[in-house]
Amino acid sequence: MYLEEDDETRYRAESYNLGQFRLSMSWNKLILKYRNRTIDELLVVFMDSATFMTVTPSLGSISPMSNSDMLTFQYYLADSLDFAVEKLILNMKRSSITPNYNQQSKLLKRIIIFKNYNQLKQIKSVLQKQDEYIKGKCAPTKEQLELCRGALSMDFGKDTPEMNQGHIEVMCEEANVSQFINNYLQSEIINNKRSR
Repeated sequence: MYLEEDDETRYRAESYNLGQFRLSMSWNKLILKYRNRTIDELLVVFMDSATFMTVTPSLGSISPMSNSDMLTFQYYLADSLDFAVEKLILNMKRSSITPNYNQQSKLLKRIIIFKNYNQLKQIKSVLQKQDEYIKGKCAPTKEQLELCRGALSMDFGKDTPEMNQGHIEVMCEEANVSQFINNYLQSEIINNKRSR
């Protein structure tokens, strides 16, 4: 595995790093090689003042991506190479790229882990029928937006894209949608255990 800097222009704060102590992220490419062959390239970010690294999750939407008022969330598929590499990072002992327990729990609170693509499709299908309800439940509060703006101001100047009100609203809503889906999946697991 090799790291290379990513030279694309990207936001340096995303919904899944809300809750960390510092919100600035730096983007890199993790190149997986076997001998002289490249197997895959994954986007990774260093988070929380570069104290740990994580594989960037995929972006999903409850409603179709063509909808301008979509409810987005961040996710991993448990059966994917991306998540296998993420698990490797999470389980490394005494490594400078591994998050501590607190960092890890805050990160995984805002990222959904689906078993596979079929579960992702199934959950999206169920939630699409409730998208107005979810939109109301996941709308960021004024207090949440102010807290996010304050946390971002520690790392970013007022004229940076990360401090744009629209970006802050999208990040907060996306974090709320991800937490909503995680809570939904947890309740499904509990209900399935009770029905046995």
